[in-house]
Amino acid sequence: MAMNRGRILVGGAVWALVYNAIWGVAGLGFMQREWTEAAESSGSTMPWTTEFLLMWVPLTLLFGIAIAAYLASVPGQRAGLKRAVAASLALWIPSTVGMLAWASLSLQVFLLDSAVNLLAALLASLAAAWSLVARQRALADLSEAG
Repeated sequence: MAMNRGRILVGGAVWALVYNAIWGVAGLGFMQREWTEAAESSGSTMPWTTEFLLMWVPLTLLFGIAIAAYLASVPGQRAGLKRAVAASLALWIPSTVGMLAWASLSLQVFLLDSAVNLLAALLASLAAAWSLVARQRALADLSEAG
């Protein structure tokens, strides 16, 4: 099955939008205080600088495009759901292991960050899968009508 690049780009953008929106809500809500306290207790600065975010947002778009391509590689909603969970775990596991290297984090910050990351990755992957299926159905409906 040939993959439609437009569908992949839209799915990747949906993924990045949902992922970053969840992190934005968590970051501006309860995580900002946790991260600030963790940074202060270790004598370091907050890692979420403007420079970091200018790099992070495009990087999440690339993550989203890769995940959307993976999701689109098998047609059908059922395969999309299973693949969305698999894609979420494929992103979440290495990022969680990477957080372990940050020795100055308290267990509470580590667990909160890990939970938010899993939720964000899962909901973003499900949204991307939905966008791919919805777009595929809309295009099929248009071709039947024409």
